[in-house]
Amino acid sequence: MCAVIPSWIYTVKVKPEFAEDKFDSFSDGIHRVSTNTVVRFRTGHFDTDAARWSRGFTSGKHVFEIVYPNNQRGTEAPVGVGLESAPLWVKGRSCLIGSTADSWGICLRSKRAFHCGKVQKKYPLHQRPLPDTFYMYLDADSGNVMFGSNVEFYGSAIANISARPLYPMIGSCMQGSTMTMIYRGEGDINAIPPEQPVYGQHLPAVPAAVYQVQQVTEVY
Repeated sequence: MCAVIPSWIYTVKVKPEFAEDKFDSFSDGIHRVSTNTVVRFRTGHFDTDAARWSRGFTSGKHVFEIVYPNNQRGTEAPVGVGLESAPLWVKGRSCLIGSTADSWGICLRSKRAFHCGKVQKKYPLHQRPLPDTFYMYLDADSGNVMFGSNVEFYGSAIANISARPLYPMIGSCMQGSTMTMIYRGEGDINAIPPEQPVYGQHLPAVPAAVYQVQQVTEVY
């Protein structure tokens, strides 16, 4: 059965007060190379590091575009949301986002959803890898985290999260892994979506400069 695509994703706009949001918290194994991009450059594969977005959401329906190449995901590639108290580092390889009571996430490598360190479900249901570029849809009104790509909507990964505020997070255990997160805006539930919406064509283009990252040569 196909997941129902929320109509609000076709009405997304960026509010001026959200336009300057960025990654602003990360472990000492991650370096921010731009407002939207971080690189894990801790040597080795025996720690998992994460970065957290600057804004936590208590309400609204929000879209994030994520660029996380498959060949840079290593053995653990977590993405999701967490409270401000959620850890940004753990010893060992772990789906860090979803490993505790204060975070909820999916592992792009194992294709599972996690919370409290326990598998909640297989995700996505078809068990094919998410592409290099995909979207995270955060419905902070209902506590629902969903994902999709330019051609497919995967449905809900985690539902009914009651805690707030929820901060988008991303992590890696692979040296040199580059991760980009772009806030694409908030959905307007009062706006009228297109009569014949086309999924994958619901978001405006992003300037190419947003995707540009510096060449990082340092390592810990």
